[in-house]
Amino acid sequence: MGSTEHILVYISEKLHHERIQALMSRVSVTSISQSILAAKWGFLAAAICTLLLNLIIYRLFIHPLSKFPGPFVAKLSGCWRNHRYRRGTWHNDILEAHRKHGKVVRIAPNELSVVDEHVSKQLYGHGHNANKTSWYAV
Repeated sequence: MGSTEHILVYISEKLHHERIQALMSRVSVTSISQSILAAKWGFLAAAICTLLLNLIIYRLFIHPLSKFPGPFVAKLSGCWRNHRYRRGTWHNDILEAHRKHGKVVRIAPNELSVVDEHVSKQLYGHGHNANKTSWYAV
């Protein structure tokens, strides 16, 4: 092999090596950026799942109204009540809920339905200082 051939082989190997390095640098930068992006989305998904799980545990077991009976979905969200409003069956559904669960029924995470004459008098009767909305101020 002559010196010219030797130089050509050396140049071709060097070019080949540079092309491979350039390709590898692109692949590694791309894969690193994809890994970082995937890690960010993974962290975000984990954070959202953790928040939702904490909210569910709080509403089912820790919330001040958690001891009151009611439909399971109503303990987690107001969707149970809102769905019945939209469907137009609210009156029948709430009566059925009271038949099934008793005089006090949890119909949303922060809402109770009470069907008790004595409680109604205590809350809304004359001379009682229960907090009422501005609608009652006549």
